[in-house]
Amino acid sequence: MLRTPAEGCVAVVDGGASLHSALLGDLMAERARVNGWAGDILHADQDGVVLLPTT
Repeated sequence: MLRTPAEGCVAVVDGGASLHSALLGDLMAERARVNGWAGDILHADQDGVVLLPTT
């Protein structure tokens, strides 16, 4: 989905607050940024959360 150009759109991912799987990694986030996605909303556990810089 994040390979699709989507200027200004927001991806919503429901991970059920899982502690057992990654929902969005740095490569996927960069792909979304390059394709114009405005952001991501993740329903996830807070452990391991990293904010990526914007350009």
